[in-house]
Amino acid sequence: MSWLACLPKVATVIAGATSSTPVKANASAAGWVLTDAEMAEADRITLS
Repeated sequence: MSWLACLPKVATVIAGATSSTPVKANASAAGWVLTDAEMAEADRITLS
């Protein structure tokens, strides 16, 4: 979610959940900030 939110063309990230467990995990991910190296690796994996 953090990587998606950092993409310039992404205005919002909508995550689905079927119970409170993923909702809590998704909410806690909101404060997660990726390093430049992590962003580059995610880009390399997904945008190649």
